[in-house]
Amino acid sequence: MRKYLLLSFVFALISLLSSCQKEDSVAEYIPFRSEKDGKWGFINLDGDVLLEDEFKSEPTIVSNDRFFVKNKAGYWEMYTADKNARQVGKEYVQAGAFIEDVAPVVEKGKAIDFIDKNGKVRFTLGNVDGVAITSCRNFTDGLAVFKCGGYYGAIDASGNVVIKPDYLVLESAKDGKFIGVHNKYKGVKDRSKVKITVLDTSGKVLSEFPLAKISDWVDYFCDDVWAVAKEGTDGNNYWGLINEKGEWILHASHKIRSIKGMRNGKFIFSDGEQCGLMDFNGDVLIRPKYSNIKFTGANQLFVLDDHTDAQWKLITEEEDVVSPNEFDDVYPLSGDKYFVKDDGDSWIIIDDKGKEVKTKADIYEFSYNQGDTEFESQYLDLTSFINQLHIKKDGLLGLNLTMEVADVIKSFSFLDKQYGEGDFSNNASSYRYSNDISVDLNFNNVKFQIAALFDDNVTDYTFSSGFSNISPNQISVTFYNEKLLKGHLSQLTRSLKAKLKKVGTVVKETEYALIVASGNAYYFVGSDGDKVYLNYGNFDVNAINLNMFTGSDDAVTTTSDSYADDTEYADSVCLDSAIAY
Repeated sequence: MRKYLLLSFVFALISLLSSCQKEDSVAEYIPFRSEKDGKWGFINLDGDVLLEDEFKSEPTIVSNDRFFVKNKAGYWEMYTADKNARQVGKEYVQAGAFIEDVAPVVEKGKAIDFIDKNGKVRFTLGNVDGVAITSCRNFTDGLAVFKCGGYYGAIDASGNVVIKPDYLVLESAKDGKFIGVHNKYKGVKDRSKVKITVLDTSGKVLSEFPLAKISDWVDYFCDDVWAVAKEGTDGNNYWGLINEKGEWILHASHKIRSIKGMRNGKFIFSDGEQCGLMDFNGDVLIRPKYSNIKFTGANQLFVLDDHTDAQWKLITEEEDVVSPNEFDDVYPLSGDKYFVKDDGDSWIIIDDKGKEVKTKADIYEFSYNQGDTEFESQYLDLTSFINQLHIKKDGLLGLNLTMEVADVIKSFSFLDKQYGEGDFSNNASSYRYSNDISVDLNFNNVKFQIAALFDDNVTDYTFSSGFSNISPNQISVTFYNEKLLKGHLSQLTRSLKAKLKKVGTVVKETEYALIVASGNAYYFVGSDGDKVYLNYGNFDVNAINLNMFTGSDDAVTTTSDSYADDTEYADSVCLDSAIAY
């Protein structure tokens, strides 16, 4: 079982907060197509068509007079939002819509850039305090969440770090607030000892309150209020409202079994069977009698009666019917116009009076596509990475051949806590009859496995520690052709060979493999095309056929193509601390 802090909670928080985001009203035009298998164009909520039947691939929304669409090779391209649709900028592996005046993009083999509408790079996500930024999301409430060294922070639209990467989880909660769990709680298994942090968009911590106080939540604040659930003695969730300090504004009640949305001091709730409307004081404005309710952008509601073959109708919050027309499906975006489906496969647009907006094309399908939502750096600095492996004459990553099993376990436990990707146990019972210990790591999007190999079983139940008092005969690292290393294995092999030649004496070498004598043992590096192997230990040099290692044909350009030994290089704080464990 993973030892990360309440992992199920963390993943649940990410899922809930990222899957229910309210849409920002940045779209100038929305992608649509007139037929089921037709090409895509753009339409706005006034019914104006910018382009029709133009793109095979679904484009993003138009924002900041620009949109992105994928070409035949699968790369994103940016275009001007006009009848001529002129391409601007380059090809991108990933791209996101202009939520702010800059948009996140990733070119092949490069870091995450933020470009303006002319395709000019305004800033690049590099590192924070020497630790590489490996991923980010698009903007919400003026900030973009990024990942650095396994933790999350946020930048503004100028690239300034507003929230430091100190959080296990960090998500936008709208209303000018972000919700996170600080990394000081990493490894804490007791839910009652963990606190949720609420921050504003300046990075100021507004409050911390116990996670144990709540059992579920909606994805956003509204008027400084957050809808949350508290588990009852019967095991069911009952909902209420708290403020940013975690204080109850409306205590959880058995009358409220879920909250589906909030707006202007009111919220849609369910009693477990039907939906109604309630205000923040707990006064029922519409009793639970509808099977579903949706807010619109104009202080109106779409409601679905609890009938057979029920249809949606548009009403006011006082339950006055706005229009006698009823609809098969509805999609209320921000503003006073809505997409509705009535009798057939096509959508129409109506205004807040229920009147149909005339359009110059049929709408079979529409989209609010904002492009990619998670952006990953493709930049690999091999010099930096290899320096962070701390390859010394007598070992690497702080491991050596004199350490006993308990010390190896302690070191691996720390590495797993920081960068673990898989199941690692520090319990002696997990290694019964085993003569090796391994841990899978993902360090800044570089995936590899470290193993310590022994001549005998690593457990000995005659000792109180549970582990044998023996030392490894080999330390083995296996690098995989995945994540940032994908397409870089040949370059990694060459760079490792260059490094090993600086710490030892060459014994034998081929194009894709090398053995050097170093300290009282040997280093070996070799590539078979799918993996790169790096070993330090006592092994029979003559028994290793270097011709078995044929390398790979990868040829992806990286901005750091070869290893350059730099004695002045500032080693990563992350791996330095890992070695100190």
